Amino acid sequence: VLFHPRRLREAQPLRLRVLFLSFGLTRHLLMLHWLVLLSDAASMKFRWILLPAALVLLALYLTLWDGLGLWVCARLRRRYQAQAIWWFPVVWVALEWARGAGELGFPWLRLAMTQLDYVPMLQLAGALGELGVSWMVAVVNVLVASSWLAWRREFPALGGAVLFRAWAPVALVLVLGGTWLYGTVTMRDLE
Repeated sequence: VLFHPRRLREAQPLRLRVLFLSFGLTRHLLMLHWLVLLSDAASMKFRWILLPAALVLLALYLTLWDGLGLWVCARLRRRYQAQAIWWFPVVWVALEWARGAGELGFPWLRLAMTQLDYVPMLQLAGALGELGVSWMVAVVNVLVASSWLAWRREFPALGGAVLFRAWAPVALVLVLGGTWLYGTVTMRDLE
């Protein structure tokens, strides 16, 4: 949504508040819904967190981080236009790190957690850590979006030439294949 070429060409203003509230609340309510499903037998110091209202407040707090990320990306978009999409993985990982720091830190449910079922892909954490895996997932998503936009001939930086339209899908295959190969070799070397 932030980097769609038609929005950039037509200089459509972004409704950041609506965008970050809808994205953040949906994301965090879906990821944290299990808290209200805990039974009274769950050993928790703060029992009030099990209330649905507390879940909404926690989701709102976490949504503030998403809003900050969208604001930074919108600023980058204004300056770099469509090329700002390449800053997205850096901004995402920086916010995951900041969100996990300090007294109100919430270091759980990072993007790297999406790779738990893909053990070869997860081996990257041994070299780059959890935030490195999050960064790689964000890069892959940028490459998927770039490939889609290149296929539709909408991404202005890719141009109309076949070579330029093919670079994003080729990079996507190389990144995924390289990560999988690294993970497979790493797992083979483990006892």
